[in-house]
Amino acid sequence: MLKRIHHIDFLVRDMEQAIVQYTRIFGVQIENRIKIQGVDLAYFHIGDVLIALVSPVDSQSPLTKQLDERGEGLM
Repeated sequence: MLKRIHHIDFLVRDMEQAIVQYTRIFGVQIENRIKIQGVDLAYFHIGDVLIALVSPVDSQSPLTKQLDERGEGLM
């Protein structure tokens, strides 16, 4: 039985656009943003659940391929 969700990752193509969209929809502010290992990450909470927006910065990244094949959404 599922008791808790720790975090949810959303794969996005355009981080700047996603930040505007998600912060407006959920009424939150980005708490942290980092670029590490070819990935741009932005974090915020909805209640106790950590939400991560994930965007590849390298066109050769496996995440870029995933975006091309599946589009944006849950990872």
